[in-house]
Amino acid sequence: MKFISILFVFFYFSSSIKAQNKEIPIDSIDYELRANAFQYAFGALNYCELSDFPKLDESKATSRFLNRFIPQRIYDMCDWLFDRFGKVKSVKLKNVVIDSLDRIHFRYKANYAEFDRVVDFRVVFNKENKVHWMHYQTHWDEDFSFFSDEELQVVRIDDLPYTLMEQHKEFVLSNYQYKDSTFLNYIKPELLAYPKKVKSWTADIVHERDSIYTKLGDFENLKLKEKLISNNDYLVYRYSVNFDKLDDPSEVRLYCDLKDRYVGVRVVDIWCNEYYKADVSLKERIAKDIIKGK
Repeated sequence: MKFISILFVFFYFSSSIKAQNKEIPIDSIDYELRANAFQYAFGALNYCELSDFPKLDESKATSRFLNRFIPQRIYDMCDWLFDRFGKVKSVKLKNVVIDSLDRIHFRYKANYAEFDRVVDFRVVFNKENKVHWMHYQTHWDEDFSFFSDEELQVVRIDDLPYTLMEQHKEFVLSNYQYKDSTFLNYIKPELLAYPKKVKSWTADIVHERDSIYTKLGDFENLKLKEKLISNNDYLVYRYSVNFDKLDDPSEVRLYCDLKDRYVGVRVVDIWCNEYYKADVSLKERIAKDIIKGK
């Protein structure tokens, strides 16, 4: 079967550090940088064929981006959005924000033919005006926020409370076991980082959960392998898991704030001992498939 090559999301809410971010006038940005940002945003949302997306090398993108955000992920993201939301109707630059690390975030409003909300797509540049990251959210929020997985540090797990471990398992299972929105009835609002937003996301949550179930089947053997903490004050709990339709272990990532309130859940179709190695493994797998003519 074809592997999932992007991270499918059960639900996902960004954490905000508003005080450290500054919106700047669009017309103050260098024209060439604005043109490049739009080219990448428009390409990522419209060019779902391997040959169409603008070529990026070390003169235009950081090594971190080139190593982790491989072309196949861009194309798969485009396909993922097209399959669910239809054709792109418009892509418009809404605002530009500089964060605490002097990275420039270009925020685009993307409207789709078969989706009644606005997608927030972003192209992020570093201080050298190289592409640092691209990502999106399937809703638009006027307040700028961002979610990053940079500089994650490993935290010991041998002293985690048993009650917390059971709570995590119950949360992940409730997302997956109930085949409609009733799973929300089993999650206490005080355990969610953003409880007021959950209702507006119910349809998307159910749709993504069903997509994962169709592709991977049921799962068992949920085991905590690693806990990480980010420089932006959030936690990642990495669980290994066995899906019915995959021979090898996969990964479920549980994201929480520092109070262990849930931010989101992601499923990665391959287990790697190191957090960042999933992208490398995907890159190697794609290369092998090309050699085999797949």
